[in-house]
Amino acid sequence: MKFIFTESFKLIWNGYTARHDKGISGSHTVSMYLAEGLAKLGHDVIMVNTTSNVKTVLRTKNRVIKETVYNNNIIEGNYNNVKYVNYNNMSNLSCDYIITTNCTDDLNILNKIMKFCTVNPAAAYRYYHQDICVEKLI
Repeated sequence: MKFIFTESFKLIWNGYTARHDKGISGSHTVSMYLAEGLAKLGHDVIMVNTTSNVKTVLRTKNRVIKETVYNNNIIEGNYNNVKYVNYNNMSNLSCDYIITTNCTDDLNILNKIMKFCTVNPAAAYRYYHQDICVEKLI
């Protein structure tokens, strides 16, 4: 199966730096360990950074144009069989499951996934570290 994990952590990191350089939050550590566990079982796993800011591109007397800018906080590469990629560099693709944290920025991934599923619609799930529960989004 193919899993896509989204994360919106503001630090620049990947699986290697989380262990050897500086730690990351508990929520992101859980995502990392779950992603690595699924990869170890032979699944295709991608961790995508979706951290974004809205910036003003043009301001005139009558109008303001804004755009979403992605921060690209993942250090791209492979670690423990998990592919780490930034949103801007992620190709449009299909997957079996999307696993997100409780940050709404994570749902930006649907712009790159839902339109391109060809066989089965993706099943999107969000986990909450506060409640330890899973909610089906689609």
